[in-house]
Amino acid sequence: MTETTTPASEPAPEPTPEELEAQITAARERLAESVDSLADAANPLALAESGIAKVKEWFVDPETGLRTDRVAKVAGAVVGFVLLRGIVRRGS
Repeated sequence: MTETTTPASEPAPEPTPEELEAQITAARERLAESVDSLADAANPLALAESGIAKVKEWFVDPETGLRTDRVAKVAGAVVGFVLLRGIVRRGS
């Protein structure tokens, strides 16, 4: 059985110290950006503001204003819950 050999490719040249330093600096900057992004995403105030914005979007249409149908549904659910809770408490 004969083995076929492929010509050996030349190994990649060793990076210079300056190139290594540039790579490390670039990696450090990417890491810093990632950490900053994660810190911003985990900020409790930013999370609260995002949640408030989503609720406002659900209840308010930019063109027509307040979505009364959605407000009525939520108000009905709250009233129903309060009444049911009062009934259950009186029964016990």
